[in-house]
Amino acid sequence: PLVIQTLVENSVQYELEDRKHGGTVKITVHSEKSFVIISVEDDAVEMPESTYGMLLSDEESKSVALKNINKRLIKIYGRGIEIERREGGGTKIIIRIPMENKAISLKADI
Repeated sequence: PLVIQTLVENSVQYELEDRKHGGTVKITVHSEKSFVIISVEDDAVEMPESTYGMLLSDEESKSVALKNINKRLIKIYGRGIEIERREGGGTKIIIRIPMENKAISLKADI
């Protein structure tokens, strides 16, 4: 619960907040093979390559929310978030939720 909200808030707070003319956050949901794919994408300024490597690492960084989401998804679905650095700026975070009975029954428990 609230994973998508947290990802959108992260995009606004850390990526778009300081931009003079704002920006865009795009949320997409679709199915692909045996997964529901949820993505949150922003068009913020380009993040340094070194920062991407630290987003999910155990090293200290500002990405506590991303680390917690990643750990929670791994615990529930066996796979975490994917982070893509967008050419020209921006970040895309992807969640792949399996469409199987286990995932459906977990949804009912929420």
